[in-house]
Amino acid sequence: MEWWKWILEQPKSSNPCFTENPTADIQPFNSKNVWFLAGAFNSEYVDMPERASYRKIDIPAGKSILLPVLNAFGVERHTYNLFKIEGLDDRVRHEMNIINGPAMYVTVDGDIDHPIPDLEKYRVETKGVFPVTIPGKDNVTQLRHLFCKPIDCIAKGDGYWLFLHPFEESEIGKQHTIHSFGTCRSGAIRIEVNYKLNIIE
Repeated sequence: MEWWKWILEQPKSSNPCFTENPTADIQPFNSKNVWFLAGAFNSEYVDMPERASYRKIDIPAGKSILLPVLNAFGVERHTYNLFKIEGLDDRVRHEMNIINGPAMYVTVDGDIDHPIPDLEKYRVETKGVFPVTIPGKDNVTQLRHLFCKPIDCIAKGDGYWLFLHPFEESEIGKQHTIHSFGTCRSGAIRIEVNYKLNIIE
């Protein structure tokens, strides 16, 4: 849930999930022990298989990494309507049920012939919906406030994730790569991200 709040509450113009933002993944989630990678939102490049997101990131040694492989979210304006809450739950779950699990892959310092195995085991959804306050205009949803005031919403998230062990101090000054890919069965959703991680003090 914290990853979702971190992403959804940021303005779209500076949101690290958009490939056109040059500061993507520069600002980490404020945690002592964990660094959140942002991944990428599905975009207009879905019909351009050669187009992927490329990220260069400095990561302090000793921090674990939370990495989204492929995920989905839904939001509604804050409501106590049980039918809307259940509908949001079902809608997001359906989005993830159409993912092409066998086509997903993640490699760490390796080639595509040696990916991390069994990614389908790492699906995690939020426990029900959760509150989130998004910008009233410049946000990652289609919601807008007439006077651009923050909007109180409920949100639901679902997806496939990896939690990677931290790089040790002996890795300081070295570079590592992570390559992730995921798609739905129809190909309408396609997310591919290449990370270059520089390990720093």
